Amino acid sequence: ERNLMFSARELNFVCKIDGIKTKIIDFHPEHLKLASYRPLDQGLINTNGDKILSNLEKGQAFTAVTKNNVYAMFGVWPLWDGVMEAWLLPARDIGDVTVTFHRVSHRFFSYCIKKKQLVRLQTWVCTENVLAIRWIEKMLFKKEGRAIKYGPDSKDYFLYARTN
Repeated sequence: ERNLMFSARELNFVCKIDGIKTKIIDFHPEHLKLASYRPLDQGLINTNGDKILSNLEKGQAFTAVTKNNVYAMFGVWPLWDGVMEAWLLPARDIGDVTVTFHRVSHRFFSYCIKKKQLVRLQTWVCTENVLAIRWIEKMLFKKEGRAIKYGPDSKDYFLYARTN
């Protein structure tokens, strides 16, 4: 069944992290206040924080923590049967855990596609966010197009997807 949920505990195991020093926990809105962000991400939170939170309720959301610091919040929500949208909100200092972050992300996306029996997992990346573009392409997502003035910030965004 495509509606299968996964738990934070399950993701710690699947993503091969210790669950102690580095762990994935269920997202809570308070986590947004526990990290500092790059200017591009901070702007989105400042102007659209409430909308972001209401979207998160549609799917599953998690927080990645290392040494008790929030380094990313992420999740997926369903668009329709077999298709989900992924999102990520990285902390400013995510570079401190680059290798772990890449490994965990790659394992998460692969597991999500398999467990949820997805034919498509997609995400949007601001065309100005060079680091995010480089990262999502390393996660095997393919650029499909550009949406002009798409974002809540009226910036252009690229649509990326992994298809099965």
